[in-house]
This record gives sequence, C-alpha cells and structure tokens, in this order.
Amino acid sequence: MGRRGGNKFSSSGPASVNEGGGSSSQSQPANVDPNAKAAKLFSKLYFETLDNQREKTVHLYGNDCLLLFNGNRYVGGAAINEFWTNTFPPSLHTITNHTFNGTEELGMLIIMHSGNVVCDGKNHMFSQVINCTKEGDQWKILADDYRFMS
Repeated sequence: MGRRGGNKFSSSGPASVNEGGGSSSQSQPANVDPNAKAAKLFSKLYFETLDNQREKTVHLYGNDCLLLFNGNRYVGGAAINEFWTNTFPPSLHTITNHTFNGTEELGMLIIMHSGNVVCDGKNHMFSQVINCTKEGDQWKILADDYRFMS
C-alpha cells in the first residue's frame, strides 16, 4: 500500500529487532537494560512499519500469532496481514506512554503503549499491549491487543 505519512515515536536508534550484534555506531552505557533497549527498538520499528510500510507489518508477528483489535480476533499471519493492509485505514501514531516488562532469559517481553492515532482524519486515543517472544535472535509478536479509547 505504500507510505502512510510517518509517525511521531520519539525514540532513536536503529530500526532493527535483531539482537545479534546490530550495526549501531553508538556505544551504550553499561547501565542500559538490554530488555528496555529491545522493547524501545521493537516499538519504534512496529509503529514505523505500521504507519509507513503496512504491508511489512506481518513480518513482525511470529508463528501462531493473534491480534485483538477493539475486541475482534484475527488469528494467524494471513488474517492479521489482511486486517492491517486492507481494513485499517492509513494512520499516524503518536506514542505518549511506553512501558515494558519481561526478560530475555525467559524469551518474552510485554510492551504497553498508549497514545493517539489519526486515521481517516479522526483522532483516537488508543492503548495496546504486545506480547513478544524470541524466535531465534529476533523478537516476534505472539499476541497484540490494540484498542481505541475514544
């Protein structure tokens, strides 16, 4: 579907969820939590992809994945891809809150977002909880619960 206009996610860093020796030229302070870094990078990639390259969003989801969008269930990559590319209108997300929980040792991250999204010229507040699991050296979405709040 092409470019959708960008997003306003305020983090910086490479757009990669690969944990295996990324190509970032910036060194990280010793006290940076690698799980926080992974959650931040994954979130940045997720919203950049959703807002700008929607047809690639399916690659962020793992095997046996689930999307709950305003209570509607989409199970599996094909159904999720169909929803994001052909049902959900072009969007622009602004993230106002981003928190996470989880550990790489357990191979899971729970990422929570809230913010605003503009689609079809209408502004909506939204909340989202993404459950990620490690597949090889990449984080993949296992379950995505996305809801409009207004």
